[in-house]
This record gives sequence, structure tokens and C-alpha cells, in this order.
Amino acid sequence: MKNKIIPIALASTLLTGCNEAMVRQNTQAILSDLERNINTFTAALDQQIKIAMSTNDRTLINQSANDLLNGRDDVKINGENVSGSMRVTNTSVETRNMKIAKIKTVDAPNNLKVIGKPYEITAASVNVRSGPSTSKPIITNVKQSSTFEVVGSVENGTWYLISNNGTSFGYVFHTLMKEADENTSTKNAIAGEQAIDLDSLFADQGIELDDVAAETECKEIESTLSGNGETENSSFTACKGSDGVWEI
Repeated sequence: MKNKIIPIALASTLLTGCNEAMVRQNTQAILSDLERNINTFTAALDQQIKIAMSTNDRTLINQSANDLLNGRDDVKINGENVSGSMRVTNTSVETRNMKIAKIKTVDAPNNLKVIGKPYEITAASVNVRSGPSTSKPIITNVKQSSTFEVVGSVENGTWYLISNNGTSFGYVFHTLMKEADENTSTKNAIAGEQAIDLDSLFADQGIELDDVAAETECKEIESTLSGNGETENSSFTACKGSDGVWEI
């Protein structure tokens, strides 16, 4: 599965309620509208520069910010009406409070380190447990080559909290998963003769939101943009959320 390049979003778009349908709806809706994220990033720019921007300029600026958040150190911007540059000035690890949607029978993660990437199951059948220990009850088991989002690691990186469509449903031992290859398609499969789907699992066990303190990567970005006779220098800090989304 190709690692997604994720647009920037305001922290205020995070989940705000505990209703199960709302949890799934809000989780899937985060960053689904590219224009909304472009407007978020450009909202604070000088009015003359915003007037000069074409739709392509806005898309280019947003994509440039995404490139920085996903590995680039600096980018040049040569748009239709706006030009300039953006660069990462500092990268750090910070502890941030996050909301994590999970089924109620799963333990809230302690000392979570955010990963926010798709990982693939590497063994024939793998137990998904309610907590990061082999003594914890088994929630379900998943088949080899199934791909899930790894929210983060706990217990010094030895257990992964995994999720499907933004809802965490258990822990898998770290040696039983690997980061998904770029060309791996997403396949979420429950193992066993009497297979159940994850939506049924979520409905049966219920979903809740937990406030969690987690270590995550943050980046400070500076930009210089010129357009319509004006030049503006600005900066912002973005940190990766539990769903892999970079939040301002």
C-alpha cells in the first residue's frame, strides 16, 4: 500500500463525540476535502497574495507543504501567479494529547509513540489482543497479508495498536507485522472458519474516544511567498496525529 501523502488539517477537525456512527463518519471525513485543507493553510496569508493565487497556485502550495511533512527538507514554488520557497527549520519529538477512537474492550495505550502508517500482517494467522500482552484476551485474529493502520507502538516498541477506518481494535506483537510496501493493496481480512467483519466487531463491542498522551513527530516550516507585488514570510508547526494526519 503506497504511503499516503496527507494534506494539513486543523486540530479542530478531530473527533468530538462518542457516538459510534459519528466516530466512523468523522474519522473517514478528516482531510477528505483537499480544498478545505488548502484554505486552512492559505487563510493567514497576506490579502494581496491570496488575491493573486489561482486554484493551481493553491494546490501547488498545499502539495509543497505535504512534501515537506513527508520527507523533503525544502521546496521551490513556481506557480502561475505566486512564487517562493518553503523549508523545514526544525524537527522534534513532542508529547501531545490526542483523541483515539477504539472499541471499548481494548485497553487505552500507555506511553504511545505515534507511527500512523499502514503495516502488513506477516504470519499465517495473528491474534489481536485487548492489551499489549500475551496474557490479554484475544479480540479476533487476522490473516497473513492483511493491511491495517498502525496507530503507534507501546511497551518500548514491542506491541502495535492497529486500527481500521480510524477505529483501533487491538494490539499485535511487533514481529508479526511489517511496514506495507508501496504497491501492496489494502486487504483487511479476519481469519477463521466463521469469519466476521470489523464493522460487526465494532457494533458488538461498542466504540469510545480516549484522551491519550503520545509522543509524535513535529516539524517547524517557514515559507516565503510573493504575489501581486507583495512578499510575505510566515511559519507554522505541524505534528503527526494518531491517524497519520499532520495537524497544525
